[in-house]
Amino acid sequence: MTKTFKLIAVSLACLFLQSCYQIKEPIFDKGQRSTISGDILCSNLMSGKAFKDTLKEISTGWISVDYRYKSGDGTVLTFSSGPEDVNIVQMTQIDGSISIFFSDSKDDMLTIYAPDIVGKMNRLEEFRIRSNVAITRGTGGSALISGERPNILKYLSMHRRDLLTPVVLCRRA
Repeated sequence: MTKTFKLIAVSLACLFLQSCYQIKEPIFDKGQRSTISGDILCSNLMSGKAFKDTLKEISTGWISVDYRYKSGDGTVLTFSSGPEDVNIVQMTQIDGSISIFFSDSKDDMLTIYAPDIVGKMNRLEEFRIRSNVAITRGTGGSALISGERPNILKYLSMHRRDLLTPVVLCRRA
C-alpha cells in the first residue's frame, strides 16, 4: 500500500468520524507483541476499499522484549494493552507525525477502531476533564491530545469498547 493511500484512508476516517487522535510525542517506551504480522489484507469499513500491506515484526531486548511493527511504507505501529482486551496503537508515520488508534486481534484477524467522538462526546469530555488533558483540533480532522504523558495514557485507557467504532478490518494474507 502506498503511503499516500494510507494517509488518505486515515484522513478520511478522521474527517467522516471526526475520531482520530494525534499526539506530539510518543507515549510508549515498549511495544507488546501482536498476533498478526507478515502480509495482511485489509478493508476500510467506511469506503469498502481493500488494500494489502506487510507488517514486519521488529523485536529488541532479551528479558524485556520491545515489539514494533513496520509497514511497507515505513510507518511503525506500537501496540500496548488497553481496557477490555483492546490495544492502544501508536502509529508513527515516516514524517514523525503520530496517530493513536485502538485494536483487537484474534487468530489471524486484526480490527482497528477509532473513538466515536461525535456519538460519545459527553462521556469523552468527562474522561478528558478527569484525566487533565487538552484536546484541540489537529490536522486532517483529527483531535490533538496534549498534556503530561501519564494523563494522556490515563485518558486513552478510559476508552472502553462501547466508545469505539471499527474502521478497518485486516486478516493475514
